[in-house]
Amino acid sequence: NKNVTISILLEVLTGFLKLLHPIMPFITERIYKEIPKEFKDKEYLIISSYPKFNEKLEDKDAEETFEIIKEIVYNIRQIRGSLNVKPSEEVEVKVNVNLVEYENKIKSILSNGIFLDIIKKLSKTRKILEVGNVSKVKGEAGAVGKYTSVLIPVMGIIDVEKEKQRISKEIEKIKSVLRGIESKLSNPNFLEKAPQEIVEEEKEKQKSFSKMIKEMEELIEKL
Repeated sequence: NKNVTISILLEVLTGFLKLLHPIMPFITERIYKEIPKEFKDKEYLIISSYPKFNEKLEDKDAEETFEIIKEIVYNIRQIRGSLNVKPSEEVEVKVNVNLVEYENKIKSILSNGIFLDIIKKLSKTRKILEVGNVSKVKGEAGAVGKYTSVLIPVMGIIDVEKEKQRISKEIEKIKSVLRGIESKLSNPNFLEKAPQEIVEEEKEKQKSFSKMIKEMEELIEKL
C-alpha cells in the first residue's frame, strides 16, 4: 500500500531528524519544515519532543531478516572486491547455512522474490545456485559470516593464476612495510623516545598489516 509506505518513511524520517538535530541543527530544521503537519508534535524541531523507545515497534524477526540479507550482500561484495571482479560482471553464488536453526528462515528469505531481488541488485549476482549444507570445491572463493557462508565459482570470471600472482605481489609489498614497522617496534630507542600515541599507532598498524597478510594468504589457498 503506497500510503502506508509513505507514512512509515515520514515517521522514520521525523525520528531521524529529531535524533540528528542536536548535532546538525540547521539542516534538520530546514528538512523538518517540509514534513506534513500530522507527523509533527511541534511546529519547530528545536522544541519538539525527543524520540523515546517504543517496544511495540520492535520487530526482532525483521531485524534478523535484515542482518542476514546484509551479511550475504556484504560477503559477496567482499569476495568481488578482493578478487578484482569487474563491477559489470554478474556472479553466481552458493549460500551455506552456518546455523542450522536458521536454515528455514534463510531459505525463506532467498525464495522471497523481493528479498532476492535486493540481494541480486546490491551484489551484482545473476543466480543463487544452492542454499543449505554447501561444500566448497576447487575454483570457488568464499567468505564466512555469522548466519551464512558465501561461495562464488570464479573459474571463467577471473584468471585464477594471474590473480594468485597479483595477490602474492601485494603480500610482498605489505610484508616489506610490516618489516619496517617491526624494526621500529624492536628498537629500544624508538620505544623510549617516541610519544606513546605514536608507539600505539605503530602497534595498530602492525596488527592491521598482519591481519591483511593472513587474509590474503588464505585467499590464495581458497583459489
